[in-house]
Amino acid sequence: MISTEPDRSRLLAHRRRAHQLTGPAAAPADCTVLGVGVRDNPVGGTAALALRARTEPTGDAEDGLIRAYSVRSAVHLHRRADLPLLIAALRWQGSGEAARGNFGDLAVPDPAAAVAQVAAAMSKITGDGEPRTKGELSGAVTARLDPDLSPWCASCKAHHVNDGLFRQATLQARLVVVPEPAGSFRLHPYDSVVEVVEPTEARRELLRRYLHLAGPATPAAFGTWLGLGTAAARAWWDLLADELEPVRLDGLRCWLLAGDLAALPEPAEPEISVVPPYDPYLEVAERKFLVADPARRSQVWRAVRNPGVVLRGGEVIGTWRDRKSGSGRVVTLDLFVSPSRSLLPEIERRLQRLLPGARVETQRS
Repeated sequence: MISTEPDRSRLLAHRRRAHQLTGPAAAPADCTVLGVGVRDNPVGGTAALALRARTEPTGDAEDGLIRAYSVRSAVHLHRRADLPLLIAALRWQGSGEAARGNFGDLAVPDPAAAVAQVAAAMSKITGDGEPRTKGELSGAVTARLDPDLSPWCASCKAHHVNDGLFRQATLQARLVVVPEPAGSFRLHPYDSVVEVVEPTEARRELLRRYLHLAGPATPAAFGTWLGLGTAAARAWWDLLADELEPVRLDGLRCWLLAGDLAALPEPAEPEISVVPPYDPYLEVAERKFLVADPARRSQVWRAVRNPGVVLRGGEVIGTWRDRKSGSGRVVTLDLFVSPSRSLLPEIERRLQRLLPGARVETQRS
């Protein structure tokens, strides 16, 4: 029986504090969200904005950080020290762990074995230490694979390794993503020895970090975040059963870390925050809790090109997008609420800090 029904405002206060949106971190590498990774879409784009939203401007904003295809095989910014943990935690341990759709229409009977085969090919090819573009590495890998892992691609008009398998294998092959000018990037062999981390403990730690940031959360939301099948997500969840407390929120059964539930802060004044597209506040979340209205959810989390959002006390009250305009940038702000006299200037101030010099245009949904 679940008797705990935490106050929504206290849960949102906890999330804002956990995501360091209540005050700046000392340096980018001190951002707690790096413990699960900050999605970078496009490469070299959104992750830097997410760190800027949590820190004061400093020198080398990415000192001690690396990019890798990690969570759900998307490029994320991580602490360099976390690479061994990620390799161990995200290595599939059985044929049923991957969610359907990870490889598009390609049927892969044993995803774990297929990833291992692709990663082994990558390791041999990159053993010379040379960085390669994704296309260069894909072509070289394809020549070494079983044909059933390199289906015909109508858009490329060629056979090549399945993209989902390719991205999943790069981490296991110890390859990191290094941005280059004009939005391009190359895959580089990791330049240090990777220590061996026990997989179960690595998974427990990654789930613990996820729950601290996402709480309250469900196994289904966690599975979506990590690209796991339903049974696999539940198996991960069970690894941390001794640290979790169930709660009920508007009929939804969720879980929090017991320590976080015991230390929920009192709600403070609802301050304004703005976060960029694919920010961890949105990516690491139980979406039904964060945005209850399905129509609003579809505006925040889209099939392609998610917007940034405006938060008031942790509540999503609008979205924003920016675009080039002449030599500058224009931000289009779409609010879900009627703006007070003081609201718009405060949002604009926050946006200017994130995107210096941008001009803000406002509309209402």
